[in-house]
Amino acid sequence: MQGKAYIKSEPGGGGQPMEQPAEKKVIHVHSEVNSIADALLYYTRRANGRPMSASIKRMREQYPESRESIDSLFGPLEELEKTLDATSSQVDEERIHFFFDALGDMPPRSRRAYSANLATAIMMPNPFAPDAPSDLGKHCTCVKQRSQEEIIFFARLAFSLPNEGWLTKECKDLAAFYDYIQEFPASDAERFRILGIVRNFNQYADELAEMLKPVVTAIVSSAPVYAPLLERFAEAYREKQPEEVFGTEEAVPVYDPSAQVLELYPRLFIIDEYYTITYQLSNSAQLCNHLEISVLYDAAKLYQKREIPLRDIASCIKVIGDPVRLQILTMLKNEEVYVQELTDKLGLSFTTLSHHMTKLVMAGLVTSERRGIYVYYKVNSDFISWLMERVSELLLS
Repeated sequence: MQGKAYIKSEPGGGGQPMEQPAEKKVIHVHSEVNSIADALLYYTRRANGRPMSASIKRMREQYPESRESIDSLFGPLEELEKTLDATSSQVDEERIHFFFDALGDMPPRSRRAYSANLATAIMMPNPFAPDAPSDLGKHCTCVKQRSQEEIIFFARLAFSLPNEGWLTKECKDLAAFYDYIQEFPASDAERFRILGIVRNFNQYADELAEMLKPVVTAIVSSAPVYAPLLERFAEAYREKQPEEVFGTEEAVPVYDPSAQVLELYPRLFIIDEYYTITYQLSNSAQLCNHLEISVLYDAAKLYQKREIPLRDIASCIKVIGDPVRLQILTMLKNEEVYVQELTDKLGLSFTTLSHHMTKLVMAGLVTSERRGIYVYYKVNSDFISWLMERVSELLLS
């Protein structure tokens, strides 16, 4: 890392912008994957119980009417995650948790792909070098050549306190880093682990590189799976003018809209998260925003967590509360059934059954599909699971 780096960083955004004179803004859209960064994100999700498949499943549950679109867009990422799960099945699960468990005073429900962990502190690709090597071997060599000051710098970046802006010169040695870590909201055991990776950096870097190797290799070899997503990402942002991207509610979430340069990177293993840093490598250099967003950021915004009004939740529960409709849901739980079968089994007239099925379909509890002259019904298990989870959150959390 060359020169001084004046850093403002925040996983998820926030903080106070730095004052800079207005200049013409430039966007550099990077349309290639950094396999190391995505391998780190993959393992972090896995260790903290936040797989991509779970996030995509929630989209389907909350937007059952858009299931086909969600499958088409996000299906390749599910396929990639399955490949990585199989590829890394022999990696020691205990060591995965050692390196990738979120550290700090953070409830499980808040742990995300960018949660602070040891692996990020060790192997984080340099966000201040757009051309940093994405080859794992070369990157590991560069990482192990870092001075103690640089090791501490990246560890502090990984464990930066919320909304904190700071200078690299403030924390150059182990004693200063020790004082800093005392302020990090973590247990004594976690602080000891953080200090341990700084003291024994090369040993941990080698072990982590071995753990990352099969996943990085699989991400690279799976390029045909996600290549269309990268093309879509490039087309979406290269056509935009800087004023369309910087500093508006609909734009990408840069840390400091006053920065002259935006380095925009796609990531495969995030959906509704982002990571943004504003930095200036010297007093004469331009102020830059480094921003990592989902390769499907615009699509993910369309399917953000849907907040159903309480009255709508109550309406769904009312529909389920009818004994006949509850019996229908039970019958549809494990199989698809067409209307005549239901009338025969329930002993209802077609008119009465049609009334109940209309209520269930309109509430999103049941889906229907016409095949020739028959209409088949089945339970919308994704939506019902989400509805029950939402009720649980309201009443039990």
